[in-house]
Amino acid sequence: MKLYTVNPVNALTLYFLEPVDIIAFWEWETAGGTCEKVIQYKLEKPLMTLIQAIERAEDETSLSFL
Repeated sequence: MKLYTVNPVNALTLYFLEPVDIIAFWEWETAGGTCEKVIQYKLEKPLMTLIQAIERAEDETSLSFL
């Protein structure tokens, strides 16, 4: 969580074990992504990719408007 606060792009790169650029980070944030969601998603599904996490966050955000 500390790394996410200091450098979220680097934290996502380390957590998802894939290169993350600033555009992917913006997509994550726009989808409602947070540090807590990263941890929750990876605990539930360790092999989840960032794209899958973004899609899930978008789905959760759209459901909250219903």
